[in-house]
Amino acid sequence: MALIILASQAAGSSDRAAIQAEVMGIANGPGMECHAGDLATALNGFQAA
Repeated sequence: MALIILASQAAGSSDRAAIQAEVMGIANGPGMECHAGDLATALNGFQAA
């Protein structure tokens, strides 16, 4: 579920195709590691970027 939330944030949209286009980029490096319980930290990383 966190992957979908992060992909939606990266896409800046709730559109299915836009989210789908971001999933692989979010799931793979390079980037910030996000572990269980770190969703808020990861979402803040999008705001800082």
